[in-house]
Amino acid sequence: MSRIRIDFIGCPGTGKTTLINAIEDIQKNWFSSSSFISEILLTYYQKDNPSVSVRLKSLYNLLQGKKGVTGIDKVRLKHFYSDHFDSHRHVLRTAYRTIFDDEQEREFVKFTRLQLLYDALKAQLFFEHHKHSASVVLFDDSFCNMLLLSILPQNIDVKKFKKWAEPIRTSHFPNGVIYLYADCDTLFKRLRKRKQKNTSHLHLNDDELRSTLRSQIDLYEKTEKLLNSIGVPVLKISTTEDKNRYIELSKKFISSL
Repeated sequence: MSRIRIDFIGCPGTGKTTLINAIEDIQKNWFSSSSFISEILLTYYQKDNPSVSVRLKSLYNLLQGKKGVTGIDKVRLKHFYSDHFDSHRHVLRTAYRTIFDDEQEREFVKFTRLQLLYDALKAQLFFEHHKHSASVVLFDDSFCNMLLLSILPQNIDVKKFKKWAEPIRTSHFPNGVIYLYADCDTLFKRLRKRKQKNTSHLHLNDDELRSTLRSQIDLYEKTEKLLNSIGVPVLKISTTEDKNRYIELSKKFISSL
């Protein structure tokens, strides 16, 4: 079965998770990355003889419609990461330099950015190395979403990016990218209504949040240009439009790849 990976990019508040969940609900064998990871863990990494309490917890999660996975053989999982994570060396070395050279950012935020990157790269390893039932996997906190936020310096130009990307073009970049955007005022209002705050926004007042959002909008515009420069297809969608319309646009884009 051919497999397609789609990375979603865009500022917090653009609706990446909402769109992914909507597509997953209506498309057979198109999985969000969280559902895909749960399937991989259940198929390859469950303990051979889970305890009664673990089985009961798994049944409870199933009845509640939760995606949490219990009874994981963590030793086996660590062996898998140890065997394969070196394939991310090029990405991680760049990310370490970029993040720790950022003197303006809080150390806790730096750590959080690295943790999100680790999780995204772990999910990519699952996608590359395990069989699964998904024909399309939709990645939310994706490799491409983090290019200028956590991996590459923000001032990188196209020539340097193409040179950096060449060794990992076929192993790390997706079949396509869906770029969700909205204007700064819309994003600001959405984020101020959120109960769950983004880590990097925790201590920001209104003016600082607006400034951060404008900077991130610029970064994602640049990310789109960088991806185009190496031939990665990008669909750009405004999420201030009709939701059903951008769901259909996304489906058509993915089906065309």
